[in-house]
Amino acid sequence: MRRPGRIGKRANQRSMPEVVHVVEQHSLDTPAVRFRYAVAGDGPPVVLVPGSGGWKLTFHRVITALSDRHRVFAVDPPGQGGTRVVDPAFGY
Repeated sequence: MRRPGRIGKRANQRSMPEVVHVVEQHSLDTPAVRFRYAVAGDGPPVVLVPGSGGWKLTFHRVITALSDRHRVFAVDPPGQGGTRVVDPAFGY
């Protein structure tokens, strides 16, 4: 019996796109937070922001699917993924 949410290797290989876009990793320093984000593709911009404890790699398949028609930006919010809070006074 297969566990829900798992994809077998063969099925996963068939679903992979023919063109793989390069996903560039970047950082942006502000006085309070060092943001990490990913960028891929060309075209009209799309911004992906995870919620509830997620991070930019949550969107790895979405980035690939959208990047053939869009410039995709996926950001790690403060305290999630690779984004670091550098100012202890930072808060929501």
